[in-house]
This record gives sequence, structure tokens and C-alpha cells, in this order.
Amino acid sequence: MKHLLVILFISFAISCASEKKTDGVILASVYDKNLYLHELSEMIPDGLLANDSVEYAKRMIDKWIHEELMLKKAELNLTDEQKDVTLELDDYRSSLLRFKYQTEYVNQKMDTIVPDAEIENYFEENKEDFILADMVVKGLFVQIAADAPDLMLAKKNIFSTRETDSLALVEYCLKYATKFDYFKNNWIALKDVQMLFPASIQNADQLIRTQKKLEFSDSAFHYFLRVDDYLLTNEQMPISFAKVKIHSILQNRKKIQLINELEENLYQEAVSDKSFKIYELK
Repeated sequence: MKHLLVILFISFAISCASEKKTDGVILASVYDKNLYLHELSEMIPDGLLANDSVEYAKRMIDKWIHEELMLKKAELNLTDEQKDVTLELDDYRSSLLRFKYQTEYVNQKMDTIVPDAEIENYFEENKEDFILADMVVKGLFVQIAADAPDLMLAKKNIFSTRETDSLALVEYCLKYATKFDYFKNNWIALKDVQMLFPASIQNADQLIRTQKKLEFSDSAFHYFLRVDDYLLTNEQMPISFAKVKIHSILQNRKKIQLINELEENLYQEAVSDKSFKIYELK
């Protein structure tokens, strides 16, 4: 039943024009090479809607024709020596096998957990590599429906840092806010926070430095950002921001170490087993 509509469509629209039926239904031909229906069906991803499958099938047929025409041109114009790719294929196969084995070995041996202490040590030793490219902020974002009650009081509580006002704000937001993000303890890139607003705000970084707040309204909602703390572009990046990158760096370092150890162990085993011999040049 896979891609039944495509098979029926292509079979009817294309293969009927072909007279060669001996090796399955032919959808297209380029010189002496054929594209068969079963080959096309294997190219189409699962989950496509019927109409999408038909369009995808047409594109695949057109792509196959272009590739085969180019291949034919190469076959006709390259010398026998140029067309001999035996060495390249051997090299590719060897590289691919080594890569697959190394990947499998690393997956079996490597612990994906990197202790926080390692991350912190790396950060302290390489702080110059972790400088902010954009302003980051901590604070509060609230989106409230335009027709919600007591908007002025809500605004007052949003921009207040008093604990009693914060409690009142939480109660209000539970009833009326359509979005309430409190990131007092997490640094967020300003550009990501600005995406919460329906339109870009000019000089947002300047407003934050002078007022520590952003406001915007449209016909449907009111949007508020209160900034409790911020770091500017080119300042030291917080370790929480650097953590993902450092984790990847340390994981890659462990991967390289494992591969080097594997190669050295294989070499030493081969030395012990006398599995190889080096001949002196004469």
C-alpha cells in the first residue's frame, strides 16, 4: 500500500508509454538505462501526503534523468584512465570501514556524562574564548490580553521588585496572563526575548540599560519585559551559556583520545603477534 496513489499515477501516466515490460514497470529511460517503478517507490519517504508524493515522484524522475545524462556525457568524454576509479573506491571503502568501526568503538566505550567540575575547569582556563556576541538578560516576561482587568495595577506589579507585588503578580498572571516567563535565575539572549514580542523594538538594548524594561501593545495583547540584570555584548559569557559548547568540546576531546588509544593498542598487539613486517629499502 506504500505510496499507492503515486504508483497508480506514475504507472498510468508514464509506464504505459514504455514498451519494455520484461524487468518491471519502466518510468523513464536515458539511452540504454531504465528507471523502474520499484526503484522510484524506494526513493519516496514514508509519511508524505498523496499530492506531495506525486510531486516528489516527478522531481525524483527529473533528477534521475539529469544525473544519468551527465553520467553518459562523462562516460563518452573521459579517457579510460580517467574513468578508472578502482583506487578511489578502495580508498573510500577503507575509510568508511575504519570510520564505522571507530564510531562503534567510541559509542561503546565513551561515557556521555561530563562532570560539572571538568566544565568549570575548562571555562576558567579558557575564558578568553567565551565572550558574549549579544546582550543577555535575566528577568520577567508577561503577555496579557488587551481586555484583561486591572491592567495598570498589573503593570505596576510587573515592574516592581517588592516581594508582595511579585506575589500579587503571580496570582494575577495565573488568572489573566497568556504567557508568563520568569527567568530570574537564567540568562537569556536578548534577541531570543525580543522574539516574544510581535514586532521588533528599536534600541531595545539602550532601553534596557536606561530603564530595564520593554513595553509593547497591539489590538490583542499587552507585552511587558522587566530586566533584573543584564550583560553587554563583548562581556564575559556566563558559564551557563558556555556549558553546552564546552560539553561538546570535552566530548570530542575524549572521542579523539579513545581513537588514539585504540590505534595504539592495535599497533602494540600487532607488534606482539608479529602481524606486520617492515622491509628495509635497498
